[in-house]
Amino acid sequence: MEVKQNWWKEEVESAYKVLVITSIMGVVSAMLRVVKELINPANSHWTTFIPFTLSYILVCALITLASKSSSKYKYFILIFMAEFYNIALSYYSKRLIQGSFFEMFAFILRAQYQFPITHTKFGYSCIIIIHMYLWHYEVYDDFSKLVFHTLIFLFTCGVFWSHSLKISYEHFAYRNQLEITANRLNTITQSLFDGIIIVSSSGEIKFFNEKSLHLLNIEESNLKHLLCEIQYANKKKFSHFSVTNLLWDDINYLLSNPNTLENELGITLSAAINLEWKACNTIWEGQPALFLSIKNANHIIILEEDIAKENLKNLILRSASHELKTPLNSILHFTNELLENFSLKNEEIKKKLMTISVSSKLMVSLINDLLDYSKILAEELKINKIHCDIRSIISNTCDLIHLQAERKGISVICRIDPMLPSQFFIDPMRFSQVLLNLVTNAVRHTLKGKIEISCVMTHKNKLKFSVEDSGIGIEKSALEKMFKNLNSRAMPWIDLKGNGLGLYISNLLIKLMGGKGVKANSILGKGSIFYFSINVNGLSKADCFDFQINSNELEEDAYPEKSFRMQSFKDIEKGSVLIVDDVEFNLEVLATILKEYQISFIEASNGQIAVDKVMEKDAAGVPFKAIIMDCSMPVMDGWSAAKIINAYYKENKIKHLPNIIGYSAYDADEDRKLCFENGMVDFLQKPCKSEDLIRTVIKYL
Repeated sequence: MEVKQNWWKEEVESAYKVLVITSIMGVVSAMLRVVKELINPANSHWTTFIPFTLSYILVCALITLASKSSSKYKYFILIFMAEFYNIALSYYSKRLIQGSFFEMFAFILRAQYQFPITHTKFGYSCIIIIHMYLWHYEVYDDFSKLVFHTLIFLFTCGVFWSHSLKISYEHFAYRNQLEITANRLNTITQSLFDGIIIVSSSGEIKFFNEKSLHLLNIEESNLKHLLCEIQYANKKKFSHFSVTNLLWDDINYLLSNPNTLENELGITLSAAINLEWKACNTIWEGQPALFLSIKNANHIIILEEDIAKENLKNLILRSASHELKTPLNSILHFTNELLENFSLKNEEIKKKLMTISVSSKLMVSLINDLLDYSKILAEELKINKIHCDIRSIISNTCDLIHLQAERKGISVICRIDPMLPSQFFIDPMRFSQVLLNLVTNAVRHTLKGKIEISCVMTHKNKLKFSVEDSGIGIEKSALEKMFKNLNSRAMPWIDLKGNGLGLYISNLLIKLMGGKGVKANSILGKGSIFYFSINVNGLSKADCFDFQINSNELEEDAYPEKSFRMQSFKDIEKGSVLIVDDVEFNLEVLATILKEYQISFIEASNGQIAVDKVMEKDAAGVPFKAIIMDCSMPVMDGWSAAKIINAYYKENKIKHLPNIIGYSAYDADEDRKLCFENGMVDFLQKPCKSEDLIRTVIKYL
C-alpha cells in the first residue's frame, strides 16, 4: 500500500498549533486563578455542589455536541470549554477536583477511541488543558506534587502521541490508497476501447467515459438529448423490449423491468460508425441503474460480410462442381460400355473413345480439386482411411496419363518395391488424387524425355512415392513458394495452362494423411522430382511390379485392357429396386447397370414420387428392398424423402422399411451425415463405378 512520504508533517503541525493555543489559555487560566484567590469567596456546601454539578453537565453536553460539529472552529471551541471547566473546578475542594478530573479523563478517552481520526486534535487539547490545571492547583501546595503530575503529564502525552501517530498513519494510508484506486479506475474507464454510460432509474446520466462521447461524436451537454433520439439501423434491432425503433425506449423498459442478463439491444449508425449497444442492470451509489456498453462494430460487420461472401462463393463452387459431375457421370459410364463392347476392328473409334474416357476422368479429378479447395476454405477437408490395393491405384493412374504421354513422345516408367504390401490402410481416393496431380503436372511440363514413377517401402515402415521428370525445371526461388500460393506470379514455373491448385491441395492431403507434405527438388532446364513419405500399415507383401511404357511403341501387354465386368451374380436374390433422380441421364445410367445384372427396378424423378411409390408397393405386398436416392432434387429432396419413409415405418403406415442408399455428387462430411441422420443406410458418390454400385446394392437385396 502506497503512503505519502511526508504524512507526519501535517500531524506535527497540528499538534504544535494545539500546544500554542493551550499554552495561551493556560496563561489566561493562571491570571484568572490569581483573581480568584484575591476574591476568596465563601466555601459552603450548596455553593460548591450545585455549580459543580451544573457545570459538569453543561460542559459534557457542549463537548458532545461540538465534537459532532462540522465547523472548522470545532477544536478551538472544545479547548475553550475545557479550559472554562478547568477554571470552574478550581473553586472546589481537592477531593472534587480529583474526582472530576478522573471522570473527565474517562470521557476524553471514550471520545478519543469513539472518533479516533476526527478527534485527534481534541484529544491532545484536553490532555494538555487538564494537566495545566493540575499545575495551577498544585503549585500553591507542594512542589513535589507538581513534579509528580508533570511526569504523569509527559507519560500520558507520550501514550496519546504514539497512539495518534499510528491512527494518523493508517488514516493517511487509507486516504492515499483511496486516491490511488480512484485514479486507477478512472484511467481504466477512460482508456477502454468501448464507451460506458450509466443511467439512473430516474433517467439521469450518472457516469460516462470520454470514449462514449468520441464514438457518438457529441459534446457532454448533448449526451442525454442524443440518447433520447437515437434510432437503430435498418433491421439491426436485436431486442424486443419495445415496439418502437428508439434506443431510449429499450433503456426505459430495462430500468422498469430489471434482469440479471446481458441484453444485446442492437446497432445504431452515428457519423458513419456502426455502434453495437449492450445493457445490463446494476447498482450505482446504492440505487438501481442501467449500465450501457457501446462498441465500434464496423470491423465486425465487414468481417461478417466477407464471411458471407466467402460462404456464398463456396456454395456456388460446390453447386457448379455438382452440376459438372452430373453429365460426366453419364459420359463416363457409356464411354466405358462402348469401350468394353468394341472389337479390335474398330481400333480407331476405340482410341477416340479412350480419349473421351481419359479426358472425362481428368475432368473429374479437376472437379475434385475444386471441391477440396472449397472444403479447405470451410475447414472441412478430412481423410477416410480404408484397406486398399496401392498397386491398382498406381496402375490406374498410369492408365489415365499414358495417352497424353504418347502424344508428346514421353516414356513413362513405373517401379514398385517388391517388399511393398498388397494392402494398405489409407484413403484411396485422396491417395489417387495426389498421384494423379503429381503425374499430370509432370506430363504437362515435360516436352521430351521420360517420367519415372517410383514407390518403395523405407526401413522406417514408410511409403515413399516420387515422380521424376526431364521437364523444364523450377527456379530455386520458386520452390519454397510453390505449395503456399495459387497464382502463377508466385510460381513462375507454371505456364498459362497450369493453375497450381492441384499441387497446393496435394501438399495439404499428404499432411492430413500423416506425412510432412510434398517436397520438390529441381534444376532449371533439366527436370524436377516431387516426392513425399507417409506412415502406412501394410497387410501382406507382394511380388515385384516393374514395367515400362514406351509411348511410341505401346503394347497390349504393357497396359492390359481393364475389364469392369464383375463375377457372375447368378445366385443374387432378385428384389425390386427404386431408383430416384431428377436427371434423365442419371436414371438411364442406373437403369443400364441394373439391367445388366437382371435386377428389376422402378424409376422416380423426385422425393415426393418416391414416397408415394413406396406406400403403393408396400400396400400391394411387394415392397422395395432397396432405394437408390439422389439427395438434391426439386419438389422434395432425398433427405426429406428418407426421413418421411422412416417415419411412416415407425408409425406403422408401411410394413417393410426399404434400405435407402444416398446417391449424390456432393461428398462433404455434412452431406454424408445428413444421409445417415435421415435414415439412409449407405452412401455412393457420383460418378460411381458400376461394380461399386452393384456391390453396394446387392448387400441390401
